[in-house]
Amino acid sequence: KKSFDYDAGETHFVVVVIAMDQGNPPLFSQAIIDLNITEGAKYPPRFPADQLQLLVPENLPINSTVVVVEANGTEPGLAGVVTYSLVGVPALYPFQINSSSGAIYLVSSLDRETTPFYYFRVQATKLFEDEVLTSILVVNVTVQDVNDNAPFVTVLENPVTILTTHPVGGLVTTVMATDPDLGDNGTVRFILCNPGGYFDISATNGSILTTVPLPAVGNFSLFVTATDLGTPPLATNVTIVVLVVKPVAVTFAQQGAGFLFGQQRGTPTQPFGFFLNVPSASNGTIFARLGGVEASATYTTQLP
Repeated sequence: KKSFDYDAGETHFVVVVIAMDQGNPPLFSQAIIDLNITEGAKYPPRFPADQLQLLVPENLPINSTVVVVEANGTEPGLAGVVTYSLVGVPALYPFQINSSSGAIYLVSSLDRETTPFYYFRVQATKLFEDEVLTSILVVNVTVQDVNDNAPFVTVLENPVTILTTHPVGGLVTTVMATDPDLGDNGTVRFILCNPGGYFDISATNGSILTTVPLPAVGNFSLFVTATDLGTPPLATNVTIVVLVVKPVAVTFAQQGAGFLFGQQRGTPTQPFGFFLNVPSASNGTIFARLGGVEASATYTTQLP
């Protein structure tokens, strides 16, 4: 009298058929028919939801199964066979799918720092006679960070030359570090492994400072470790050379013409640099003796 409604739960019926003659008294027999209603092949396969959100660690081994998706298409025979495929993905995509089981698995390594998100579609296909029936599942993958990058270290100046008169607590140089990982995995702390009583380093910003007056002269090799706070932590080491030298003495041939202040720059094999302040408006010549070598230079004053 009407069609079955599979979606409304009409999936099972018991029918009793009676055959009766017209005798007196009538005789009869009966048969019980058990009816199981299956989904019609006209319906495409169905996923439980339209979208799927996945969290995948970036160190997941290749060939690992990420997830198994399944579309409902279970009627008997060929009409119930569902196959799966990824739609619109490039050839070198890191994810593939088993066409019969629906298992999505990894075929190449992930790197969150390069590609933190993936978006693709899974198509379920069912064949019935000459008709192809399909449905789509949208998959969003977020790659989870793991501590797989050691800090990258640079030094503002290395080697660095300072004077024996360098003030206590004065900045010597700065160690800088970057780490592309997230959270604690990308948070860097600095450790000075051999301060020697003269130097210390800020654990958070990498500034190397003097802690006591420096000796007359000397060379120091400071071993700095930059380590992240990941589990397990990763570290990078760097050696910083500090050259401590005496201030340069300058003698004027004519006193009172001006005064000189400055400091030695670079290494002993590099030129010295000076700053000159001449309070008069006249021009003149500077005569200096540097380490036993006489030198002269002319200067020209310019009024503002």
